[in-house]
Amino acid sequence: MTHEKLPATKNIPELNINIEGLRRHSAVCMFLPEPDLSSEDRRLREWLRHALCSATRHYREARELVAKQESASQADDGGVVFYVFEVPEQIEGCVMALYRVCMALRRMGARNIPASEFCNRFETSIAELRAIRNQFEHMDHQIVSGQSGLGPIVIAFCDEGCRIKFRSLTMPTASLHGLIEGVFRFVATLYPKFDAESAPTCGGFAKLQMSMTVEVIERE
Repeated sequence: MTHEKLPATKNIPELNINIEGLRRHSAVCMFLPEPDLSSEDRRLREWLRHALCSATRHYREARELVAKQESASQADDGGVVFYVFEVPEQIEGCVMALYRVCMALRRMGARNIPASEFCNRFETSIAELRAIRNQFEHMDHQIVSGQSGLGPIVIAFCDEGCRIKFRSLTMPTASLHGLIEGVFRFVATLYPKFDAESAPTCGGFAKLQMSMTVEVIERE
């Protein structure tokens, strides 16, 4: 990042999906009967939802760190605070979690038409994501043997946030964003009672509240 300008939030599209609403809805589904859904299918959709939530949170955190860097005040903070130094960890988490979901959907594509259609639609983005992930996964072998090549040895923003980059591999940030939203819309279909078009809601810890009505019958 030494020769790069700092990333800008204007180049990092904001996610417009209600992932926190889906997370809460999935928790409620644990208490609802779904006779047409096997236990294995229930486990599969929950795993997909969990991995998607992880990718989404990492992406949002990376964007929020960039926003903090843009608004950082040296006078107020008592010095230069480099929030962007924490960004690669979040992008790497996003890439790894999103890759797991995409590979699962590819395997599902053989028997699931919507999954196959998703993979065909995002074929280029998935290929770019896979290339970065594979290089990152084998970095431990390559850097020890002095074969790290050129470019950053962490997955970071480049071109002022327009792309993510690892060594010589790049991927448009807009493609990463589109892939996350595409996965969300697929996973949301696995929860028929959830409105995928609902507005994003704030996150937080799950909370269960119960109410009870008691009827008192008096006897003579």
